[in-house]
Amino acid sequence: MTPYVWAKLVYMRDKGNTEVGGFAVSKLEDPLYVEDFFLVPQEASQAFVSFDDEGIAEFQEEMLEQEKHPCQCTRIWIHTHPSHFSTPSSLDEETFQESFGNQDWSVMFILDRSNGFSCRLQTKINKEINYSFEIDTEIDWSCSFKETNHKSWDLEYKRCVKETAPSFETVFTSATIGNIDRKGNFTNREKSYIDQLEKEEYELLGEDKDYDLLEEEYLEELMDLDFAGSFYE
Repeated sequence: MTPYVWAKLVYMRDKGNTEVGGFAVSKLEDPLYVEDFFLVPQEASQAFVSFDDEGIAEFQEEMLEQEKHPCQCTRIWIHTHPSHFSTPSSLDEETFQESFGNQDWSVMFILDRSNGFSCRLQTKINKEINYSFEIDTEIDWSCSFKETNHKSWDLEYKRCVKETAPSFETVFTSATIGNIDRKGNFTNREKSYIDQLEKEEYELLGEDKDYDLLEEEYLEELMDLDFAGSFYE
């Protein structure tokens, strides 16, 4: 991504105490190279972001008027976490699967309060199976980029973000708040963190062959796909 995009993401994150979200706009010839980011009308709390359907339609229409291909402006979903954890919550996972799972490919990028982030690419192997994996994220400091415009960003935030309090159910089922759910089980975020620690311990013992083999088999399946071509479908 460009420094402009990074600056805007950090600014929007710090404008309030809630999550905020929107869509990236990327290069046509390189759909994973993010050149801009826009909020869409949404209700936002510390636990979730809910986009307005009409707002999304208006954003897509605006992008169409600017002659943007759908793969440039509807495939990369970006949102922030007001906590110091960028691990996707259970609601994030559900949204990524249900709202973006039918796409040939899509990306979920999460920026947390401490500038930590996670970025995952999801692609369809067939009609029934999706495969997702973490991808690297870099800021391209060598590129030319637009100047920051805090006044314009403030207006965009005011126009798009409606802060709301999460419901009791949302607070206690979302992994973005707290470590344990109402039933005393670890939330998705904490479970993911524990799973990662267990994996790291497994690798230190030199017993990660089965895990690596599974990962290799998935990657081989991906290589058999016309993956590059699917960016433009």
